[in-house]
Amino acid sequence: MNNPTPRQRLWDVLALIILGLFIYVIALNRIAIADWWFFRTYTPGAAVAAVADGAGLNQNGRRLLYRTDPQLIDRLELERRCGPEVVGCITPEGSVFILQNQGNRYRDEIVVTAAHEMLHLAWRRLPEAERERLTGLLMTQRSRFNDRGLEQEITEAHDATEAIDELHSLLGSQYPNLSPALEEYYGTYFADRTKATTAYRRSQ
Repeated sequence: MNNPTPRQRLWDVLALIILGLFIYVIALNRIAIADWWFFRTYTPGAAVAAVADGAGLNQNGRRLLYRTDPQLIDRLELERRCGPEVVGCITPEGSVFILQNQGNRYRDEIVVTAAHEMLHLAWRRLPEAERERLTGLLMTQRSRFNDRGLEQEITEAHDATEAIDELHSLLGSQYPNLSPALEEYYGTYFADRTKATTAYRRSQ
């Protein structure tokens, strides 16, 4: 067997470098690539689009909600997917399931749940530095509200990391009149956040 020439060895090294760079670029952009692949074939149904309208989502918020492929399902199926005593959830894989009920109150509940779960996906995708910045803003807002219902929801979280994630979704989908910095941040996902907070008030 002939030994490889210096030129052949050079080409082998270059091929390995190119392959490594290709894998690195794929890993760096894996979310964008996965989103692109998903939206090649996904079109939201009329019910899901109506929920996005009802929540006041902007284009970015709608895209995140649609990326979860939200499913409106009955109580039995929801308990199988999410567990008991919930109206919706987002799975570790990023799929959203929401309880489908009838009546105006329940339509509002669906809207709020969809906004809430969309914000969980948004939080998962934030860079670590942005999460750290927002954690301070969220905790300051929490202390200003000093709301018993909010505190109960937060204390049900399994750990501090999950508690902040939950606080991020609760404030964004249910509470009006946040600090200017938080309102500006939530404007990343909402064209009119008052639609979601008003739906929450009506659903109570």
